[in-house]
Amino acid sequence: MTETDGTLILLPVDGSETSLRAAEYCVWFARATGGRVLALNVQPAFENWQTHGIGHDVAIKHRQELARSSCAKALEILAGTPHEFIEAEGEPAETIGRISAEKNCTHVVMGTRGLGKVSGVLMGSVAMKAFHLVNVPITFVR
Repeated sequence: MTETDGTLILLPVDGSETSLRAAEYCVWFARATGGRVLALNVQPAFENWQTHGIGHDVAIKHRQELARSSCAKALEILAGTPHEFIEAEGEPAETIGRISAEKNCTHVVMGTRGLGKVSGVLMGSVAMKAFHLVNVPITFVR
């Protein structure tokens, strides 16, 4: 996918119900705009010392399997819609902002939890952080 391909929608997915609803929205949005979806799963980074002898390559493969399995339902929803899946490591909101810029995404669509009764408590959530780090229109799906 290149920057000249038109609408590119970044869809951070983690397997949650709201990320699945965001995937459903992306199907509609991609069809309406003739766009494509870049599904992103962010896994925590690890240091070599954290692998405790299982080996760096094995740990990376395990992390990739976790990413793929946690996103399987979202990828099923995206079937038939032009899409690509990537896995990245790091802090989720910062990684969403970085990938959005690196891939020249035109939109971000992501799930979020409702704030409920205690609205101020979730100000540190991934969605709120991403809101401040992404430089393109962002749609939150509940």
